[in-house]
Amino acid sequence: MSKTVTVEELAHDLPAYITEVADRGEHVFLKRGSQVVAELRPVSRPRKMEELPDILASLPRLTPEEAEEFERDIELARESLNREKARDPWAT
Repeated sequence: MSKTVTVEELAHDLPAYITEVADRGEHVFLKRGSQVVAELRPVSRPRKMEELPDILASLPRLTPEEAEEFERDIELARESLNREKARDPWAT
């Protein structure tokens, strides 16, 4: 959920808005005059290594046909790169 408040409203009750953002995950857009000038939003928390299996399990899966097509694309790219002559990165 998000809301838009004026900078003055934010200054008047900053702790309440910080609670909304940090604890409830809400976004608060700040308006100065009639223009939105900033956004308060929760920071992303670091992930722990023990979360990796769940993260990987949540990723979309390729069908066997998609996996084969992806493998062919990778192989074609490798063949193409191997045919290219190496260039000197320092040459102008």
